[in-house]
Amino acid sequence: ALVQQKEILLARYGLDATRPIVTVASSFPQGKFSKMQTDFLVKDWKHLKLSKVKGRENPVEHAHSELEAFHRFQSWLVSLRYEYPEYQILVKPHPAENIEMWTRFCDEIGASIMPMDYVFSLLALSDVHVARVECMTVPEAWIAGKPTVQCLLGNAENEGPGMDATRIGIPPVKTVSEFLDSVSECIENWHDHTVWRDEIQVYNEKWLGPMPGSAQRIAVAIRDLLEEKKP
Repeated sequence: ALVQQKEILLARYGLDATRPIVTVASSFPQGKFSKMQTDFLVKDWKHLKLSKVKGRENPVEHAHSELEAFHRFQSWLVSLRYEYPEYQILVKPHPAENIEMWTRFCDEIGASIMPMDYVFSLLALSDVHVARVECMTVPEAWIAGKPTVQCLLGNAENEGPGMDATRIGIPPVKTVSEFLDSVSECIENWHDHTVWRDEIQVYNEKWLGPMPGSAQRIAVAIRDLLEEKKP
């Protein structure tokens, strides 16, 4: 099975089933280029013509902005650790991030880190899932039946499934105080928010189609798109 038994996962990451677990999906892969391989980033964006996209004209400035947003995100997690010491934090870094940016941090604040396991193993342990606005783990958390806190950090698109998701549940948080209040609200009162679950069902059917069967339809759609565009 892709998702192992919860008891096995709890033991693997040193977590206590009797205390709330806040799962965190990081999504700042461009931030590492602020301090390393900057020339590669510039050449890559030029090759991909990303620098012609509005708001992405300067890849170096974008990397600096992403690194700043990453550090702000980590500072919110530090505040969560000390404001709610009973909450456990489990972080899953983005596959393209420099994992060293997370390992020392997690060790310092007493958080656990999940570098390799499947995302639904992360969500199987979650009482509330924290992610950046537009992160695909937000609707994945909804599929798993978990509440989410969406963090508005750095640049965000103006349309599409990511921004559509921000209209569901608690509005995206922009400050550490909003972040702390929203995490606590989800843990304490998620089962009272039946309207959220209705909205989530509408969202999933709009962007994924009826389930089960959505994975097959999406795979076919991606295949057809690749055949049409022939990149």
